[in-house]
Amino acid sequence: MAAIRSVGNGLGMATMMFHDEVVPTRDVEQHLPAETKLTEKELFMARHLIQALATDFEPTKYENLYYRYVMEMKYSPLCPVTSTRFLGVP
Repeated sequence: MAAIRSVGNGLGMATMMFHDEVVPTRDVEQHLPAETKLTEKELFMARHLIQALATDFEPTKYENLYYRYVMEMKYSPLCPVTSTRFLGVP
C-alpha cells in the first residue's frame, strides 16, 4: 500500500508496509494544503500509477519487527533510560 501526495512541483509516494501505518482518510485530510492544484497530466499519472500497483493487501498479515524490537529494548531492564536503577529506584 502506498500514499501518493504532492511534493513541491511533483508527486511523491510513500510505501506503507504495516497495519499501524494505514490510517483513515479523515485523519490525513486535515494535513492537506487547502490550495493544491493538480494538472490533468498529474492526475492521469497518479491514477495510472495507482492502477499499476493495485493488488489485494491485508496489512495485518505483516508485523513491524523494527518497532517491536525497539519497544522491547526500550522496556528492557538493561535499557538505561527506563531502568529503575537509572531512575534512582532501588
